[in-house]
Amino acid sequence: MTTDTQVRVKLRSPADIIDAVPYLVGFEPHESLVVLSLRGPRSQLGLTARIDLPGAKSASACARNFVGYLKRDGAARAIIVLYPPSDGILHPSVKPLAAALTKQLTRARIEVCEVLCVCDGRWWSMQCTDAECCPPTGSLIARGATSELAVAMTVEGRVVLGSREELAHMLDPVGGVAATAMAHAIPLVREEFAARVAAGNRREVVAESLDLFRAAVHARLAGVVEELTVDEAARLIAALEYWGVRDELLTWFDGDRGEATRVLLLELVRRSVLPGEAAALTVLAWVCYLRGEGVLAGIAIDRACTADPLYSLAELLDQVLCGAVNPSIFHDTIASAEFRRGLAAEQ
Repeated sequence: MTTDTQVRVKLRSPADIIDAVPYLVGFEPHESLVVLSLRGPRSQLGLTARIDLPGAKSASACARNFVGYLKRDGAARAIIVLYPPSDGILHPSVKPLAAALTKQLTRARIEVCEVLCVCDGRWWSMQCTDAECCPPTGSLIARGATSELAVAMTVEGRVVLGSREELAHMLDPVGGVAATAMAHAIPLVREEFAARVAAGNRREVVAESLDLFRAAVHARLAGVVEELTVDEAARLIAALEYWGVRDELLTWFDGDRGEATRVLLLELVRRSVLPGEAAALTVLAWVCYLRGEGVLAGIAIDRACTADPLYSLAELLDQVLCGAVNPSIFHDTIASAEFRRGLAAEQ
């Protein structure tokens, strides 16, 4: 199977899959169910979906939900990986979930390529009945081994965190003196922007803000980065509330520029310390989603919806994520001339 990352690689074995999954979800899965969608004749990796490991009683309902996600993603095949907390394939959730998922996916004409169980440093292939190939006690996970995908992700700067909680902590706001300074600066910049917009200078505010964003992203691309000043951070955070700025940033999701934009937005989210700061979280969530980082996008959009339940762009992405819509659907639209003309007209 090939992946949708910028560097095309292949996963050739269960060991490759096990090695790659943490990079695909962003952290080491624990007590989890992970399903990989494979599209087309070349088995190109699509949706990677992870949920907390359900109980055996929820196996059928869980399987039906995953079938819906995979069908919407255009899956022709799927890989199932279960991470029980203990007991390997003997954990009470493992076999019922594997059976229900295999049954429902087969009914939907989605081929199940592999069903793996990973636990306590061992893995089992639940489709292999050859004891010499896949012993009942499981196979040891080779320490230090890395798949091509893991190497490619590492080269791109992706890191694997220890848990989903660690990933969520990346969005936690700064504290102490830094928080006090930002809480003072952001309202002042908002007032300045509002006065200028009221005076008919909205385009000027948007243009200045985009220039600041370009400079900050280019600095991160060049690797010469100094932390934003309080005023710079406040101006960028306040600017995200203007659709001329926000919508332009959504077009910066791809390649190295997209990674630099993501890094900048993470910093802005952490420095958006006031209640109701949904804009920075939402723009970060969209950029992560468009880059295929669904888990971080989901965490960010959950926080955005909590901060402002009526923020429409957050509501839209929340619906998109719940529906497991393939982000590539939006790529052509965002890159289109019509979208660009719309941005120009707004600005």
